[in-house]
Amino acid sequence: MSAFERLAVMVSGFDPWWLIAAALALIIGELLLLGTSDTGLIVSTAIILVALLNAVGMPGYIQVWAFPLGLFGGYFGQRKFFGAITYKGGEDDNPYRKKNYVGKKGLLIVKETKNESEDYFFDYKKTMPLEVEHEVKVVKTTKVLIDETGEILPAIEKSGLLKDGQMVLVISEYNGSLVVKSREE
Repeated sequence: MSAFERLAVMVSGFDPWWLIAAALALIIGELLLLGTSDTGLIVSTAIILVALLNAVGMPGYIQVWAFPLGLFGGYFGQRKFFGAITYKGGEDDNPYRKKNYVGKKGLLIVKETKNESEDYFFDYKKTMPLEVEHEVKVVKTTKVLIDETGEILPAIEKSGLLKDGQMVLVISEYNGSLVVKSREE
């Protein structure tokens, strides 16, 4: 008898209820110790799959091969699983559904932030005669407040001429940001 056959016989001899109890204990233990159930959910999915196959009387070699398949399914299915059990709301409020913002009107929000910490850090260069003055960068953040929904989303304003508080029109979407132009154009 090969090692695989011995493993198949051993796995098929497990009580399915003990396997399910072990899977649940793994999830609960990981939640209590680490505060997350990522790895525990993946392994527990595989254990529960083996327990179900054991309960219906499948041969041991199928149960052994079901474990890596359960790991694969648990790894790629956990996001959908958590999304399904944690999402509450109707279909219209589903955050995972793609919304179309093209043609919507909104208010442009532009914030400029000077990095004061860089100014402080490079202050020592002022005392050195040959050192080049460090230029402090100003970071510009652009967002748009959609009129209809009240959502605030990242925006791209290509011309650089629009100011904070100006009314804009969404003309397209690029990499999750809304491309806007002035309503007067």
